[in-house]
Amino acid sequence: MEIFGHPIIVNNPIGFYSLIALIFFIILYFLKPKPFKKIIPSIIFLEGQKKRKALFSFFGKFVKDWLFVLQLLVIVLLCLSTLNLSTIMNIATQSNEVVFVIDASASSQVREGTQTRFEKAVDLAKSNLGVKNSIVLIKSTPLLVAKQTNIINARRLLSSIKPTESTSNIWDAMLMAGDIAEENNAKIIVLSDFIDTGMRDVLVAKDILESKGFQVVLVNIASSKKNNGIIEYELEANEITIYVKNFDDSASTINMERKNYVIPAYSVESIKLPLQEGLNIYDINSKDDFEIDNLIYIIIPKKKMVSVLYISSSKDSFVYNALISIPNINVKTAEPPILPKFDYDLIIFDEVDPSKILSGTFTDLKTAVINGASVVIMANERLDDYKYGDLLPVSLEQLENANMPIVNTKNIDTTQEINFEQSSKYFKATLTKNNSLVVAETLDGMPIITLTQYEKGKVLYYGIIDEYNSFKTSIDYPVFWYEMVKKLTGQQTPSLLNREVGDVITGKRIVLPDNSVAGEYVTAEKTGVYEVDDLEIAVNLVNAQESNINSQIAEQESFIKNVEKKKTKQEISLLFSITALASILMLVEIYFLKKGGEL
Repeated sequence: MEIFGHPIIVNNPIGFYSLIALIFFIILYFLKPKPFKKIIPSIIFLEGQKKRKALFSFFGKFVKDWLFVLQLLVIVLLCLSTLNLSTIMNIATQSNEVVFVIDASASSQVREGTQTRFEKAVDLAKSNLGVKNSIVLIKSTPLLVAKQTNIINARRLLSSIKPTESTSNIWDAMLMAGDIAEENNAKIIVLSDFIDTGMRDVLVAKDILESKGFQVVLVNIASSKKNNGIIEYELEANEITIYVKNFDDSASTINMERKNYVIPAYSVESIKLPLQEGLNIYDINSKDDFEIDNLIYIIIPKKKMVSVLYISSSKDSFVYNALISIPNINVKTAEPPILPKFDYDLIIFDEVDPSKILSGTFTDLKTAVINGASVVIMANERLDDYKYGDLLPVSLEQLENANMPIVNTKNIDTTQEINFEQSSKYFKATLTKNNSLVVAETLDGMPIITLTQYEKGKVLYYGIIDEYNSFKTSIDYPVFWYEMVKKLTGQQTPSLLNREVGDVITGKRIVLPDNSVAGEYVTAEKTGVYEVDDLEIAVNLVNAQESNINSQIAEQESFIKNVEKKKTKQEISLLFSITALASILMLVEIYFLKKGGEL
């Protein structure tokens, strides 16, 4: 079958069965209740005229009942969509297979006249499509948008893609293009400003691709621009040091907090400013061509007083001395068997003889942890895992008397540099909780320090017996407990609340800076403030390479060479067009129904 000279191909013949719906629809139309008519003698002659015209008015009913016609068209289109129709068209193209590598990083949002660099790249790609087209976006992690698609789909996808505020990984994006190309002589067109934040030579990547037989065209979409940008920051107590770089060949002036700073050409200015709890926003107020790096968002967690119950039968304790040195915590001591109610943020059991604890105490402890309290169970020679029940995340087997290095697993960012020294006595134990995070272990992988989520609370098993380990006297000891108290009581550190573009953010519900909602996992590709569950996390660019918006590539091609276009036959799917038309007709129907008061 042909329409307007183009053959129509049915790719799913089973879809013809859907046409049965048309029969049922027409039958229902004729079976719908008709208005009851009562003949009045005085106007009976009019009825006679209507009967004579009945045959001629049959078609008129269909024309006047526009709602029926509209619904009929929608059903016909939906039936046609099940056939998966396609057609053959002659389309002018330059190459058989083209892979476009398009820069969608932060620097692609720099304006080049009336367009951004990204818009310029997209337009160039649309005008140089091939028979088969693939699209790779340059971001911190390259993204494959399309693979060997036809010219119609490629145009639609190019119109839908958006730039990000991420860094530029041009090298990996180019190598990905080589991996997905099917033909040895495929053309790879790279549309970018060639600012690779990984500091890798793009020309080397080009040589690698060309050695494999690909035609590689580098299209520089950038021109010389001016920029002052925030490239780094440091947090110290109640102040921040912001580093601003002038990327121009002449001095420029910025303004921060109502004070002007003159920055010489290609120089960096450090500016100290006060910080407050909560969200801090600083703007360098620079009128340049790249706005993303002019702002910086910093979140400082609000300080809260933490209540700690320290339970011990010992009068001299290294952990107690470490606790009282930590700011913003209130430590209360207790000695078995008389213990207060567990209405505390953190409860620590140290040097406790379980036999001296009254019955019901561990039940109350478990209830407190379920409701959100955290507990630290410190190992000692009298530790009884039976008394703690399933609160203890390990099963104790026997007490070992041997020198054993305690290895940091580096599973917690803030404690990665801590050295746990060597123990001469420790418990041989095995994990009983699958959700336990091992903080430290022996050389043979036996858990020594573990952190476990238990309902709403947390349990820290500290398997180092301080009496038999020199860790207690090291400078790392108070640092470890400072970090653990923050971890156990839900206190956030500035390093966790202030991230960079490209970092992975996780949570049950994540709201992006543009108010769109993500799932439980997102790679930060926009600067600004993210709402993660009940927290706010700031994301900044702070990348000197990405802020250097003037391309440093030594060799470039300022345009794509004009190649004589040839016409090739391509099979084009009609599914999108048919479903789009059906959707439009349904919206028209809903509009008129609502306007007529039927909805």
